Amino acid sequence: HIAQELGVSKQTVYRHVPNKKELVTACCALSVQETKEKLGELVAESDNAIDELLRIDRMMREKLEAQRKNMEGQLNAQFPEAHQKLSEERTEMVLAFQRSNLQRGIDEGLYRPEIDRDVVAKVYLSKIQGILDQSGGRPLIPGLSKLLGEAMVYHLHGIATNKGIEYLKKRMNE
Repeated sequence: HIAQELGVSKQTVYRHVPNKKELVTACCALSVQETKEKLGELVAESDNAIDELLRIDRMMREKLEAQRKNMEGQLNAQFPEAHQKLSEERTEMVLAFQRSNLQRGIDEGLYRPEIDRDVVAKVYLSKIQGILDQSGGRPLIPGLSKLLGEAMVYHLHGIATNKGIEYLKKRMNE
């Protein structure tokens, strides 16, 4: 499919990568890099930490909805090392983003200053992973996007100050 999408032959693709495993690994790395770049853009465009989190949540839910059914399962079954590396890189990316967002929110007075950034980042990650695990790798199950959106609002209510809650309410009413 990749050669066809590029408009080249399979031989041309395999001149640049030695085998399918390396091709999949490179595609996974590219996916993580593109997501990091998009996250950076959204962070830069956001007015504050809550706006940042809501924008990124929307982007991630859109990516999930666009994902083919059971793509993760197929990747894990056929290329377990690439899947493991992708999972590890995503985990580190989410944790790093969350820690950064939490610090920004604390600095802006939108998040409670006493929260432990590492613990809250891990709780957030576990909550999202739990929701996705319940979906059985089927990102297109009815209501998944709404469930993830509600999980984000729940998360924000747990970390926000009164100022942050007021801003969140304002954003939710827009």
